[in-house]
Amino acid sequence: MAIKDKIISDIELELTRGKPSDDLEIGREQIDYWISIERDRIVRDYLERYKRDSGELDPFYITRTECLDVSLYNINCPYGDCPKEITATIPFDVLSLSGDDGIETVRLNNGRNVARVDLNDLEIIDAMRFSKPSINNPVYYRNGRQLYFRGLPEKFIRKGKITIFAVKSIEGETILDTDEFPISEDLIPTLTDDVLERGLRELTAQFEDLHNDGTQA
Repeated sequence: MAIKDKIISDIELELTRGKPSDDLEIGREQIDYWISIERDRIVRDYLERYKRDSGELDPFYITRTECLDVSLYNINCPYGDCPKEITATIPFDVLSLSGDDGIETVRLNNGRNVARVDLNDLEIIDAMRFSKPSINNPVYYRNGRQLYFRGLPEKFIRKGKITIFAVKSIEGETILDTDEFPISEDLIPTLTDDVLERGLRELTAQFEDLHNDGTQA
């Protein structure tokens, strides 16, 4: 990985060299915003291809997070006989991948991996004799940063621990200029080229405004 400040400075230098007027400028804050957006898009496309070819995610982008905060979630259902759910909060946004594959693994402290299910399939799964969620067959579904578990006992919130292996989205995250920017070395040229293209389009628009009437729109 490269230091974030170096990535921004390299892009800034390239834009300055191609700038048609000293009156035109793009601030570092704008470049900072662009590299975050483009990083997520580039990494998303890369991981989709990687998984298609290898059947798994590139370990470089997987973050292990232990001991998620858990609590009991009360389901509001009209018939009164509601299954118990345990909920856990992910402390970051997960990168959106097809099939919700931004979360690679959800694991309990006993080493058991928890299967992911679609919320729309829960009613059918609950009614099936052998696949019904239980302590030996827990399942989860996700809504944003929240994970919801079926089959875990209430006492799990006192002693249980949950670990996730997931790909983080960095859009909106605070990354210091002195921090390493979370993108692999082989994707940095793509990131630089894409942000440069954005910047040059912006500079061209600024130049045309100045050239046409002497003032920026």
